[in-house]
Amino acid sequence: MSDLPCFIHRVPDGWSILPLRLIGQIANGATPSSGEPSYWDGEVVWVTPDDLGKLVERDLTTSGRKLTEAGYLSCGTTLVPANSIILSTRAPIGHLAIARVAACVNQGCRSITLTSDHVPEFFFYQLYAAKADLASLGTGSTFRELSREKLAGLKLLVPPPETQRAIADYLDRETAKIDALIAKQEALIEGAQEHWRATLSGAVSHGLGAFPDAGNEHDWLGAVPNHWNVVRMSRVFRIFSGYAFSSSGFTRDNTEAPVLITPGSFTERGTLRPETDGVRFEGTYSPDFKLSVGDLVIVMTDLSYRKLLLGRAAFVEREDVLLNQRIGKLIFEHPESVDPKFVRFSLNADCVREQIIATARGATVFHSSPDKIRACWMAIPPLSEQREIVRHLERVEEH
Repeated sequence: MSDLPCFIHRVPDGWSILPLRLIGQIANGATPSSGEPSYWDGEVVWVTPDDLGKLVERDLTTSGRKLTEAGYLSCGTTLVPANSIILSTRAPIGHLAIARVAACVNQGCRSITLTSDHVPEFFFYQLYAAKADLASLGTGSTFRELSREKLAGLKLLVPPPETQRAIADYLDRETAKIDALIAKQEALIEGAQEHWRATLSGAVSHGLGAFPDAGNEHDWLGAVPNHWNVVRMSRVFRIFSGYAFSSSGFTRDNTEAPVLITPGSFTERGTLRPETDGVRFEGTYSPDFKLSVGDLVIVMTDLSYRKLLLGRAAFVEREDVLLNQRIGKLIFEHPESVDPKFVRFSLNADCVREQIIATARGATVFHSSPDKIRACWMAIPPLSEQREIVRHLERVEEH
């Protein structure tokens, strides 16, 4: 039994254990020439690992790109009937779907067309449970791939068809309940995030209460109390840019080496992730780029099309970190009149960060710069009000 998937602990009476090759027909995939326009934009569904990875449901009815009949005939992929199972076998191994239409696949996937009266939903769930086993069967040095032979030899449980249907129906009902609970929880989280964003923007641009002198209208900040100052960020801080450390010094093994702060180190709430497993640098570097606890740093480059991290600001909370390129350290011009915590909240507020996002340039990677960021606007209340707002936001943020 040692060669069985890890989820199989016992075999009920009347059930069989069979290799996948005896349960269904496995077909490989292929890709037509990308340089031949007549092969593309047709009606033949052509599934890739990327298509499978983007699915939020089990059933697949279309694909990101489709082939013409000529494209399909040119490359040797196999068109399988509806209700076949599609499995990604590299980059990564284990994405799954049931094709509800006739489809073919590229070389990163394989299709499984079940024989006899087997129930595809039952075997979908069983293969989903066997993801760890599927991944362990992959081989390769550059990237791991699950071969057709290894997949065909995977042993699965085969109960009678009526039992397959009963189990699949039961799992459909239970997963629907779980999905509903997840959707409800996500809605609650989204509502909490929207409330936080509204609270944050309101506090740093309007204050905590209704001021009798409120009403100075600003294009980005809205109605700002008259006794607050609306200034360019250049009046508040300078930005010291990070350094492009040589990749020859990058390491993950030397835990004594300092960690490089990158855009990926930031969260959407304006904090730094724990960098226990981040990229470290074991080469020589200028002490100017060594960060200290309490330094306020900002993201100036974003690799996501939604720009979720551009302009995010966070405090450094550990000593062993270096200021990497595309990250800036804020140096305050008048530290006696500005609370860094208030500035951090302001930079993470929509009313300020949207200005920074508007300065970004790039097609797939979005860049801003110290000068562009410092040209954006922020509202500065008296220091006592800054501290009051900070105390309020910290209480809200904790909850």
